[in-house]
Amino acid sequence: MLRALVRSPALPAAALSVALLASARARRAHAAGGAPSSVGAPHAPATAAAPTKAASARTLQLVVRMTCESCARAVRGALEHRRGVQSVDVDLATQTVLVTGSDFTTAEICQALEEAGRSARVVGLGGAAGVVPAHAGSADESGAVVVEYKGPAFEHGSAFGVVRAVQTTPTHAVVEWEIGGLEPLADHRVTLHQYGDTRFGAKGVGAVVSDLGAARADAAGVARFGPRPLEVRTWEAVGRGVVLWRGASHVVAAAVAARSAGVDANTKKRVCTCDGTTIWEPDPLTVRANDAVAGSGGAS
Repeated sequence: MLRALVRSPALPAAALSVALLASARARRAHAAGGAPSSVGAPHAPATAAAPTKAASARTLQLVVRMTCESCARAVRGALEHRRGVQSVDVDLATQTVLVTGSDFTTAEICQALEEAGRSARVVGLGGAAGVVPAHAGSADESGAVVVEYKGPAFEHGSAFGVVRAVQTTPTHAVVEWEIGGLEPLADHRVTLHQYGDTRFGAKGVGAVVSDLGAARADAAGVARFGPRPLEVRTWEAVGRGVVLWRGASHVVAAAVAARSAGVDANTKKRVCTCDGTTIWEPDPLTVRANDAVAGSGGAS
């Protein structure tokens, strides 16, 4: 089992014995293919101090249709003065745009491009260099994960949306999510769990190991969180269950965290509605439309 992301403080001997016994039972049930009878409700694990904005810088890569230098200037002008944006690098030859900063959301960048008359698709995420340890993957490891909620066809209820996390320091990742199809004006929370067994919904994912944020859905049933640095190690999150909750204990959906495409890792593929490494726009209607075109097993 992967090392826990959040460690509990020291326990008295009796309490520790009980905790170890419960953990052993959970591992045996999981190994046997069974599901625990219940999953722990979300809680707020202790976290280390959050990094500064300078240490939370990340890069967003998008494919944007551009045909001339005038297009490139329009794209640059639409983004370079946005809140939180530190730099914009436009490559007309590859029709890609790199946006670097610390305080913008993916939705804000896509919206700015749409307002400028440009359609855009997120194809890569990148965090700070050198924050992913060598044992976690290759030198070009993106240090980013993505979780997709894709509605009833994937047993995700009515939830459509994306959770993203990008590693920006050795201990913290910048987390953001936007999920639609939720109960309007209700509080929602996203949590990372021990296991990635979602055959029984959230029942097989084990205990909560990290809190990925909370937000109240708006009148249209869309909840938005972040971007905010949280104590998460993305290389340890890959393959684990991520549960979306309503209120204190109602499970809305459970999905599995996947390694996302890094910068320059997905530019040729452009669009793939069946590949877990592709990072989607968070707009629930866009996700729903993509799934309708591809079906459950469509080719890219």
